Amino acid sequence: MNAEMSLKAAIETGEVLKVRYHGGSQPGTLREIAPISVNDGKVRARCYSSDAVKTFAISKVEIVGFAKKGDEWQKGKEQKSEYVSLSYFFEEKANLFDELGWHVESELSGDHEFLSLHACFKNGNPKKGAEVELSYEKYAYEMVVDCTGQLKPDTFLSSFS
Repeated sequence: MNAEMSLKAAIETGEVLKVRYHGGSQPGTLREIAPISVNDGKVRARCYSSDAVKTFAISKVEIVGFAKKGDEWQKGKEQKSEYVSLSYFFEEKANLFDELGWHVESELSGDHEFLSLHACFKNGNPKKGAEVELSYEKYAYEMVVDCTGQLKPDTFLSSFS
């Protein structure tokens, strides 16, 4: 199915598409769009990346897939973990991060693990600040101090494993 047919099908079903747009001010960026109309080689769509309705040249649109709709969070509903550690998460998602153009910084061993995703400048160098950071600490310390600054005996160490 070509891009125009996929866009028209998405209009009919109301699907949100993941596309890589090879035009505009940020060529090659991944966007989530909801197509509204297709006409004269152009698609008018809600771009969720910029939160605006935009017009895209279909010849510059590469459809990557459909945006995944996750389960809605519900108060009181038990949430299940998919990953037992950040290491397992990173192993499964490393290729995806690379395909999407993220620069990854991580420390995935020891009692404090972290993983951060950084956008890159057009020249390919990573930006300093992370767009997303995940961290895990094996232990948490709770310290109880009285009004004089003395540590109370209620202090304890808890493990999250």
